[in-house]
Amino acid sequence: MKKRFSLCIIALLVASFFGGPFVVALDTVEYIGQEQIIGSDDRTTETSIVSETTTVQEPIIVSETTTVQEPVTKVTYSSVGGSEYELKTFKEKLVVGEKGQIRRPQNSPLKDSIYSFAMTVSDPSVLSFDEEGNWTAHKAGKTDVTFGFPSGDSAQAKRFNEELTKLNVELEVKDVAVTMTITVVEPESQVMYRLYNPNNKEHFYTANLHEKYWLGLL
Repeated sequence: MKKRFSLCIIALLVASFFGGPFVVALDTVEYIGQEQIIGSDDRTTETSIVSETTTVQEPIIVSETTTVQEPVTKVTYSSVGGSEYELKTFKEKLVVGEKGQIRRPQNSPLKDSIYSFAMTVSDPSVLSFDEEGNWTAHKAGKTDVTFGFPSGDSAQAKRFNEELTKLNVELEVKDVAVTMTITVVEPESQVMYRLYNPNNKEHFYTANLHEKYWLGLL
């Protein structure tokens, strides 16, 4: 096809050079665009149309999930001198050797705190507390106990502030001194009865008065 097209061009150039009419006979004329071939006898071949398929990739949309964290509101706890405690964890009358741990009321936002008690004891030889609220009754006697919260730069105060942050509690304390008198008594003595059997020379001990009399009749 390119060769025939070149001959046609040459023929036209020759005609223009000599200035005369020139007849160029070509058997066929070809069109590149549709690839249609037309012969000199007006015969037409089938037209072949080449189609190209273009694949267009759709954009991928990635959705992002954003989590919005709601602000946490602090709980305000108002206390009267730090004197609130769960009644079953401490009492005014104790027995020598008795131990326990004082805790905040179960309906209090500080119920899970263990460093919130700073107890001042007038006679630690009778009763003592540690920084976690553990108490021990040492000997018989009376002592005054003043309630309070840890303060200052003590190790207990730092631990208590960490608990307040963890529990998300804002503390309001009314500056009132609350003091309680604690009585520690000796354990109640147990009366024991001793019986002697002269037949086998054995001793028998009992705390039951009825058993003492019944055995004495044998």
